[in-house]
Amino acid sequence: PAAQETSRSELAAVLGALNEEQRETLLMRYVDDMSLNDIAAALQIPLGTVKSRLYNALQKLRDDKRTREYFLG
Repeated sequence: PAAQETSRSELAAVLGALNEEQRETLLMRYVDDMSLNDIAAALQIPLGTVKSRLYNALQKLRDDKRTREYFLG
């Protein structure tokens, strides 16, 4: 349906608003189902940086009205 496509495009826009590092980390965690340690090893960054990127990305998604509508609407 058209409404579902609109919602998906809005979600894509919200993900596009994340910086590249946040988006990459978020996708590795929730799409590729990688552990935090595996992400840190793959990106060659400290575990704390992985956690920080995920926290900030998720906070940005929580704060965006379009994301809330996609998941709660």
